[in-house]
Amino acid sequence: STDNGGPIYGNGSAGANNYPLKGGKMNNWEGGIRGNAFVSGGFLPPSRRGIKWSGLAALWDWYATFAAFAGVDATDHRAAHAALPPIDSYDMSR
Repeated sequence: STDNGGPIYGNGSAGANNYPLKGGKMNNWEGGIRGNAFVSGGFLPPSRRGIKWSGLAALWDWYATFAAFAGVDATDHRAAHAALPPIDSYDMSR
């Protein structure tokens, strides 16, 4: 996870410099939501090694991704049986 960008204060006091990204904490511009991540190790599929991915992902997307790396079904079957919505997690290893 990340603490995202630095704060940008609306009252005119000094804040952070998130250049070249626009915005900062508590807004949806890239300066407030964009962060770095990396994955390393033998479970990373060869097709995904050494690449730069510039898509959007959220912290909860790691759940489905790590489940796929481990060969485990990420479906919450108990929740499905209780008619609850499925997990909101995207497998980023594809």
